Amino acid sequence: MPLPSVRPPPADVFVNAAPTRRRIRELLRAGVGYKTVAERSGLGKTAVFEILSGRSRKVRRSTADAIAGVAAVPRGSVLVGAEPTWQLLDALLDLGYAKSWIARMLGAKARRDGGTALQLRRTRVTAISAARVQRLYAHVWRSDMRLRELVQGRLATDVSPQSKLAAFLRKMDPAEFAMRISRFENSDLGVTA
Repeated sequence: MPLPSVRPPPADVFVNAAPTRRRIRELLRAGVGYKTVAERSGLGKTAVFEILSGRSRKVRRSTADAIAGVAAVPRGSVLVGAEPTWQLLDALLDLGYAKSWIARMLGAKARRDGGTALQLRRTRVTAISAARVQRLYAHVWRSDMRLRELVQGRLATDVSPQSKLAAFLRKMDPAEFAMRISRFENSDLGVTA
């Protein structure tokens, strides 16, 4: 008597949506919106929303796996510590760059009176703002020798906070400093580089 044929299970079976729903909620608490989850997982926004809302009780395994693979790293609107950003800004201000010029270079829009204002808190800034400051600092580093001289300690001879910053910056090149800032920001987010 021949043995019955045994078929392998289908690769994309339906599974309970509850663990996937819990994963989406974890991502939401970490600052990743459902639209970002959809974008990063390659799924439609409606499908992700229906899983989140509970309308979908079962999901394909491939859908569950795609959502499980989404990293809990929010978009650029997440707040990060402002200290490294302000160290860079203070170095630019010490060289005489006006706050209004810095604000324009960072993309601030003009006020009604035609001026611009540098509006960044001293405690937390958005990741986007921190990245913009890093790019501006790198641009000034390449184009203004005075910044290099400040960092190398030729202009700073006292023990002011600015000279401490110069001593700190003197130990590394801009690429290493940018890497340390991103590592610091990522540690705020609970992500290791």
